[in-house]
Amino acid sequence: MKKTVSRLIAAGLFACSAGIALADGIPTAANVMDAPIGGNEWRGFYVSAAVGYGWGDSSFAVSPNTADYEPSGVIGAVGLGYDIMLRDSVLLGVFGDYTFGEQDDKFTLNGIASEGELDDTWAVGARLGVIVHRDLLLYGTVGYTSTELTISNATDSESDNLDGFFVGAGLERLIHSNLYLRGEYRYSRYEDIKDQVAGGGYCGGTCDLEIENEKHSLRIGLAYKFGRRDEAPAPLK
Repeated sequence: MKKTVSRLIAAGLFACSAGIALADGIPTAANVMDAPIGGNEWRGFYVSAAVGYGWGDSSFAVSPNTADYEPSGVIGAVGLGYDIMLRDSVLLGVFGDYTFGEQDDKFTLNGIASEGELDDTWAVGARLGVIVHRDLLLYGTVGYTSTELTISNATDSESDNLDGFFVGAGLERLIHSNLYLRGEYRYSRYEDIKDQVAGGGYCGGTCDLEIENEKHSLRIGLAYKFGRRDEAPAPLK
């Protein structure tokens, strides 16, 4: 049920971002080809903020048993970046962002009630985009990410910083002067934790421990790009 709700929220956020971004009309093949391609309005430094929903697929294994859990929750993000134009319709950018908001879920392993939590996520990456209309950008992202994982139960709590990578895709639309609306999906995969544990409640002797984590997120937000823009946003219809 929790997984279904998270998917519905994610789908709703995506539909909202796409709907607002295309509020001036759905672009057809004809008006996209005839529309002027942007340039100066996409170059430069920007700051951004977003809200969204994140959900994960994780496992906590102490041999020979495994517990699967799905940490999820509302998230917020702030970031900054810089874009350049490689060609009239091709954009290349670099960015960094910080995502906050606990994504957690409860599980039971070997009779011990526990909780897994992901929080404090950093990302540094690049994006490559195509301007399909003067004020509409489709882009993909890739980069490095780090997050904090906390596993806790009634008697103990352990935290680790995990390194990983992310890939994603998004849609961005100039909506007013230097203000842009964007919707973005991101998938993150983190390194596995493999160790041996002695006792600790999960097993009587020495056991093999393995923890796997991956995250999905969908976010909608605004970006403010510094620098002067000479023209108003162009309608898509």
